Amino acid sequence: MSLRVIPVESDPSPKVSAMVRAFQGFCDGSLPHKPWCPSEKGIRETAREMAEGSWPRKEVSRALLAYQEELGASGPALEGAALLGEEGTLAVVAGQQPLPFGGPLYVLYKAWTAVALAGWAQSILDVPVVPLFWNASEDHDLEEISAVGFPGPRGERILFRAPLEAWKCAPASSIPGDRKWREAVFSFLGRFPGLAGDGSPEAELLPLQGEGWSRWVSRILSRLLGPSGLVVMEPELLRRPAAPLAARALEEWRRIADLLEESWREKRESLGGERSFPPLQGPPLFLEKGGARRRILADGDKFRLKGTDEVYSLSELLALLEERPGEFSSHGALRPVLQNAVLPVLAHVVGPGEAAYLGELFRFHRSPLGAGRRMPLLWPRLSATFLDEFSRKTLDRFGLDPEHLFLAGPELVRTGLPGGERAARVGNLRKRVLQDLAALGRDAVRLEPTLSAPFRRTGDQVGRLLEKLGAKVAGAEAAARGFGPARLERLSRWVRPEGRPQERAFAFFPFLPYLGGESLARVPRELDVLDFRHRVLWA
Repeated sequence: MSLRVIPVESDPSPKVSAMVRAFQGFCDGSLPHKPWCPSEKGIRETAREMAEGSWPRKEVSRALLAYQEELGASGPALEGAALLGEEGTLAVVAGQQPLPFGGPLYVLYKAWTAVALAGWAQSILDVPVVPLFWNASEDHDLEEISAVGFPGPRGERILFRAPLEAWKCAPASSIPGDRKWREAVFSFLGRFPGLAGDGSPEAELLPLQGEGWSRWVSRILSRLLGPSGLVVMEPELLRRPAAPLAARALEEWRRIADLLEESWREKRESLGGERSFPPLQGPPLFLEKGGARRRILADGDKFRLKGTDEVYSLSELLALLEERPGEFSSHGALRPVLQNAVLPVLAHVVGPGEAAYLGELFRFHRSPLGAGRRMPLLWPRLSATFLDEFSRKTLDRFGLDPEHLFLAGPELVRTGLPGGERAARVGNLRKRVLQDLAALGRDAVRLEPTLSAPFRRTGDQVGRLLEKLGAKVAGAEAAARGFGPARLERLSRWVRPEGRPQERAFAFFPFLPYLGGESLARVPRELDVLDFRHRVLWA
């Protein structure tokens, strides 16, 4: 089955639009420590700046290569892991926590963007550039990582939530292949006849006997995009080479906290927005103890594990780090810095949330306490809406452009249908009445100022009544042409399930029958990474 990728001007996600505006702010020089712009110039300048850098290439490459072999990765992914051990090789990184079935559609879009950007960067730099997916399996927010939505037959969102309560406070990487959550996966799929049936390509992506949670997610991504060269990894693979940075985080956490505060103030003054994480109350590190992942908090001149009475001196923590680095994991403020300190990252593919918090790490990242260099390019991920056969046929039937899908609501979709003359007349009437009422109100207020409020209330009421009338007329016109409420409701739910962007609401797993191996590999090859418009994926 072929998949068309169509750019559209409308965007169903204000957050994605805000992300693109934030990148424009970076490029305009709004931030003193801005990254290079996501552009060919940015790629070349970032690569030039990285030319003098050094990374623990051999150690990292060996770990990544061994992990690809464990996952059963294909040749291109194995080759990419090996290339990362060679001088001059660069990486493009995307990442996400391990969510059920691989996660929402935007996870696939991140991976696609990483593959596409790596290929394009390699063509203009003439050096190997490897796409890499960081499966953030250190995360212990099991409430967040246990759920994902599937589209139902009427476009409704059907939520799957895995029973992970038994591993509360444990990192995702330590959740074993437990019978309870595996049975929940298979039971849930029983609600979708034909999906992941025996002999289907999706069946190979179901959790294997004894396979842990994060390993399952890594294998899904590796099987789908390893043939395109995507190298999948988990952060625990890098804990030993990252130990020097973790030691600095323990020793100099107060200076790091100051750098984060300075970057936050610069971001707030330049771009505004909410703060991504609160001020540090200790090193940006966790210690895994007794199966739980616990924050290390400052306690006078010592350190305490959050939620416990365990207290350590700095020297005790440093000795433990040297002996067992695998027990230390990074806080959100440290993770991107650690990643870029041990990997030659040219660009980081990001969504809106990541763009916001990475904007608070500029000073820490470039300081000697961090990676010691400018942050990699921040590159907006693909944003897209996937249309199934029903949605596509509906649009074809009525000669609609995909832009109709991204208007404000069902009423606007109805009035946007061809031939809705009566609804359009109601809309024009509403506009004229409100204009006349406003003009009359201005004249009346000159005679009696207290008339301002009654005129305003009347205008609001008349406007709402005529808007409601227009929606009913539009619905009647649409129904007369066969575009009934049920069809419209199904289309609306599919495009914006529960009012959310589709890419955040639905997992990519149920869309795999539409994609097939051919489209999974072809889309990154055809994706224009310099075009940040929203896309429609037309099956």
